[in-house]
Amino acid sequence: MGPHKEKMDSISNSFKRLIVFTEYGYRSISDCAVRPWDYSEGGRQDEHAQQLALRAFYKIFWSDENYVGGFLWKWYPDHVKAGGPKNKMFTVQNKRAEKTVKEFYLN
Repeated sequence: MGPHKEKMDSISNSFKRLIVFTEYGYRSISDCAVRPWDYSEGGRQDEHAQQLALRAFYKIFWSDENYVGGFLWKWYPDHVKAGGPKNKMFTVQNKRAEKTVKEFYLN
């Protein structure tokens, strides 16, 4: 368990409050989990890295009793036109990671 999660667990337990992620997500580039806040256009497109980062996030937080979920960044209303294999930004729509999100939200 990493130091950030330990701190969040401590805060949750101290205040007896559950944690909700107001925003979470990763760009579909290699090394997306190193700087998940990075909005730059750089990086090599990598849908698999995005999928793995989200899977790790869900495995760590989704079954933990201190956490109640979160809001995935970014979801577009016109699903057909959103994302896709050439899109390097945060949306999982029409990418491999969409399957991972569905898997964890359904369980």
